[in-house]
Amino acid sequence: MAPTDAFVALELPKLTTADALADWVGLSLDQLAYHSDLQNRFEEHGDMAVNHYHYHLKPKSSGGQRVIEAPKKRLKTIQRRILTGILNPVASHPDTFGFVRGRNCLDGAARHAGEQAVLCFDLKDFFPSIGYARVFGLFRYLGYPHTVARHLSAFCTNVTPSRIVEHLRPEDRPLYKTPHLPQGAPTSPSLANLLAYTLDKRLSALARSLNANFSRYADDLAFSGDSFIAATLVRTVPSIVEEEGFTLNTKKTRVTSASSRQSVTGIVVNQHLNIDRKTFDRLKAIIHACGKPEDTRLNDPAFCASLIGKLDWCERVNPGRGQKLKTLLSRSIDRKFGRDETAPSKT
Repeated sequence: MAPTDAFVALELPKLTTADALADWVGLSLDQLAYHSDLQNRFEEHGDMAVNHYHYHLKPKSSGGQRVIEAPKKRLKTIQRRILTGILNPVASHPDTFGFVRGRNCLDGAARHAGEQAVLCFDLKDFFPSIGYARVFGLFRYLGYPHTVARHLSAFCTNVTPSRIVEHLRPEDRPLYKTPHLPQGAPTSPSLANLLAYTLDKRLSALARSLNANFSRYADDLAFSGDSFIAATLVRTVPSIVEEEGFTLNTKKTRVTSASSRQSVTGIVVNQHLNIDRKTFDRLKAIIHACGKPEDTRLNDPAFCASLIGKLDWCERVNPGRGQKLKTLLSRSIDRKFGRDETAPSKT
């Protein structure tokens, strides 16, 4: 066990052998070999009961399919043990706002409010682009011996079975044919943040050199400041991203001035945090429709919970607009169910 200087002060579990690791995650040595699946024998097995993941394909708005790789119960338990015991004690970069306790997208967006220019970049295939070698390197830097680091890395990465890969576009298949961070594993967000630390550090330094602001939320990179920063960032950010082993989705690069709608992670930031007009109008229309006698959606607890959740989010972004929507909903409920509109609503 010889962690690098940056991690030497961390109180991490002392796992010097495969036996010690197996005991720490509550497995026998045979179970350790089965769940780490170093040779990918079990995940590629034709009997899906032997596999460690459930798979779901979801269409991307930009084209192609997003692969959701959800670990089964036992592997998820192991991954959560690794997350809480090993990964959580390692600090993410202070400009990272996604998947970090005590930070959120509102905090990240707030630093870009009221600026002349807002620039947004998107990292392509953020999770699957991070491979086994980088994960293994992190565990080695944390001080874990070769054998232990191999098992830890295998617990946290996956090779997608060919029966799933064949449904993807040819250009997307190589990432999934090799060990990568699975989108759906509890360890993937934390590992992605830690392995993007140097990227965050370089982009943060670039922003400071321009007297600009920088934040990252998962695969979304955002900069803001005076209008002159745009030319330098558009020229420099792609090269830094490439040097750090990531790829930009250039179709999603946006440069917006204060005279147009500026948004960061879907939150409008022109003068202050706000929800966009389209979202507000859509929710307003839904609330209006729900109040009609023939509409039965308010009788569905799941629909009501979802709608209230959206209104709560609007209120967090913009308290005034959120409260206005909640008032409209209360009135719709009163009209629909024949309540006295002057009586206090329970909604």
